[in-house]
Amino acid sequence: MKKLFFLFLGILILGLSGCNRNKGDEIVYYHDIPAVLGYDYSLNQAVLFTPGKTYLAPEMGDYLYYGYLAEGDVLMTYFYLNLTRQPSKDFQTVTNIDWTIVDSASPIEESNSAINEIVPVDSMFCYAFVHHDKINFLYAGFYHKDTYYRTFDYEMTYDDNETNAIPTLSIRAKNKGDASKTKASFWWVYAFDMDEYIENKLVVNPVDSTVKVNFRFMSKDSDGNDIWKELQDSKGKSLNPITITLK
Repeated sequence: MKKLFFLFLGILILGLSGCNRNKGDEIVYYHDIPAVLGYDYSLNQAVLFTPGKTYLAPEMGDYLYYGYLAEGDVLMTYFYLNLTRQPSKDFQTVTNIDWTIVDSASPIEESNSAINEIVPVDSMFCYAFVHHDKINFLYAGFYHKDTYYRTFDYEMTYDDNETNAIPTLSIRAKNKGDASKTKASFWWVYAFDMDEYIENKLVVNPVDSTVKVNFRFMSKDSDGNDIWKELQDSKGKSLNPITITLK
C-alpha cells in the first residue's frame, strides 16, 4: 500500500533519510516516519503531522475522499521531499507517499484491564511522540523473543489513586491472530493516544510545556514468572522518567 525533529531520550533518531540529486534537484527520502493524518480546511489539503513538523500531503486526499483513511489515523510513512521545487514558501509538500496503519489504544484504569494471559515483552523503547493541538500520540516499539505469534495488542494502564508526582504507566501485551508453527523474534510498533490522559491526569509544566511519566512493562523472569521491568538502555540503566514535550 500506498516520517518537530524529535529525539526521544536518545533512544532513536527520527528522520532517517537519503539524499539524491536529480537534474539539479535536491531530493530527500524519508522512511519510517510516524505521522498522524489530518486535513487543513483553510488550504483544502491533506496534511501529515509528524514529530515536530507538518507536511502538506495532497496525495493523501484521495484516500480521505474515498474512505480508505480518516482524519486522525495513525500511520508509519515513507515519502520524498524535493527541497528544490516547493510550491509554497510557507509549507513543505511531500510526494510519492507510502504508508501503513499503526494500531493504537488509549490508557485505561488498572481496574479495567482486559488482558489475562500475558505475553512477555522482552524490551521496549519510545519511538516518537507526535503532538499537534489535541493530537498526542506516543509511538512505542516492543521486542518479543522466541514467540509463536506474529502480531500483538497492547494495553497501557494507570492507577487512578496514585499520588506520586511522576506517575507510572504499565504496559501488557497479548497475542493477536493465529499461532505460527515456528518461533520468531522481532519488533512490533504500536501507538498510544495520550491526549485524554495528559489532559485529565497529568500536570503540565507551564514553563516548558512538558510532562513526566515512568514506564514499565510486563515480562518474565528466568523461572517464567510474571515480573515488571522498567525502561532501560542497552547497559541496563534506567531511562525513567520520560519527558514528553507538548509543543
